[in-house]
Amino acid sequence: MRESDLVAGGYPSIDRIVKIRQKARTGHTAIIENRESFHPFFGGCAVNVCVLLSRLGWRTLPLIRVGDDYETSGYKEHMESAGVHTDAVERVEGEITSYTYLIEDAEREHITLFYPGAMDERHARPFPEGHVRSARYALTTANSRTDNAHFIKQCLQHDIPLAFGMKADYDAFPKDFLEEILATAEIIFMNTEEEASLKNLFGLSDICDLFTHDRLKTLVVTRGAEGSLSYKRGDEGIGSFGTPAVAPQRVVDTTGSGDAFIAGYLHGVLSGASARDSALYGSVMASFIIEKTGCTTNAPTKQAFMKRLNENKDRRIP
Repeated sequence: MRESDLVAGGYPSIDRIVKIRQKARTGHTAIIENRESFHPFFGGCAVNVCVLLSRLGWRTLPLIRVGDDYETSGYKEHMESAGVHTDAVERVEGEITSYTYLIEDAEREHITLFYPGAMDERHARPFPEGHVRSARYALTTANSRTDNAHFIKQCLQHDIPLAFGMKADYDAFPKDFLEEILATAEIIFMNTEEEASLKNLFGLSDICDLFTHDRLKTLVVTRGAEGSLSYKRGDEGIGSFGTPAVAPQRVVDTTGSGDAFIAGYLHGVLSGASARDSALYGSVMASFIIEKTGCTTNAPTKQAFMKRLNENKDRRIP
């Protein structure tokens, strides 16, 4: 098996993004505002990150299972057109690929409805170890517990550094298993809502209490328009710094912006950039994705990415 720069575990998803004028309420009809709600967008956290990194020239390998609709849905073409390597894609006969309804109201509050399909727990089984063993870096996100457990075990066995895209999904991450992942990851990404949820779940007075886990090197909390706050283990303890958001040309859809930040940040990690520069890379990538509907619709080329990065390089706080 050829070496990959990033191997990623997580649910794939065929998304329908539905925007409504008011809150969804039982007994009331909510009017859909966006015509493209009928149009499927291809996503899933791990695949989103792989697509964005592949567009920047990295060799990425998502470990996913798909259904009989893999080709007819356009999912295969979506990944291959971005340069994602599909060596590890497995097909489950008689099933369909995971899909999601992402519902957003006028106040930008979200409801997520998910059908796991071919990635359901009952289909879980270890992927060939060579996919993980030959990787430079690994990323895990929302997935079935069994698949995630297999993936993390392989990362530990082969000493592959692991990044974790935190999701407040306690079906995928029950408390005991979430604690195991937090103790394994070298980098943890979360947003402010996930930070609050995690502190409440584990009774943490400060999110930096997670650094009691020896493997953890960096923790990044994304804060939407306020940018991100990074915590990093150093010789003198845990330091922190903020990184401003990079302004998009327009704000159309924030779906997938968190995955985009992870992709930009990991671009920095794979490039050997500092934590400060990597956080800026994350902000740059996220700025592209919110300019169009869909998690990777506005995925930049490396040239476009570098142009916007250079335009914002002074936003990296010394």
